[in-house]
Amino acid sequence: RVYQTIEGSSPTPQLEKAVRNIRLGAAKSAVAVSPTVAAQPTVSDELLGFVSLARLTSGSPGIRDVGAFAWTQLRQLAPNATMALYALDESKTSIASQYVAGPAAASVPDESIPLGERISGWVAANCRAMTDADAVLDLGKGCEGTLRYALASPLVGDRGLLGVLTLYSAEPFGEQLALTIEMIG
Repeated sequence: RVYQTIEGSSPTPQLEKAVRNIRLGAAKSAVAVSPTVAAQPTVSDELLGFVSLARLTSGSPGIRDVGAFAWTQLRQLAPNATMALYALDESKTSIASQYVAGPAAASVPDESIPLGERISGWVAANCRAMTDADAVLDLGKGCEGTLRYALASPLVGDRGLLGVLTLYSAEPFGEQLALTIEMIG
């Protein structure tokens, strides 16, 4: 489907290196990211984000591609935050974490949240963002002291609710970041 070489052109060493890195990243990206929690990547986050962007634009993205790309962008806005991408389940009665990344990713439980419950479930049920809420409501008592604040925004498409993007942090997020995340959602 894709030409391995293009006749009549001689790529620069930088281009050849970039293509090698992209191929290496595409091969390793399935290993570098588990189904729900981003492990310590074997390739750079930037490269993983680029590979995810390529999948998004090629029309064959998965939820992990969306999560990986979102994380590469959002960690610049909230560098100490942990991100959870929740997707609406088929029964449309709960959301489940599909991609988690950040310094405290292990603190995010791998369980479904019924619509209307906790922070992310409430945001999903009401399609309204919530800023600087108590992260313990989503994460449980185990996160006390490490993650105190949550910023959750509904992800809405042409057919309604798709899921929720939630950031967790030890520090408050503030209204400006909340507005930015809500626009992204």
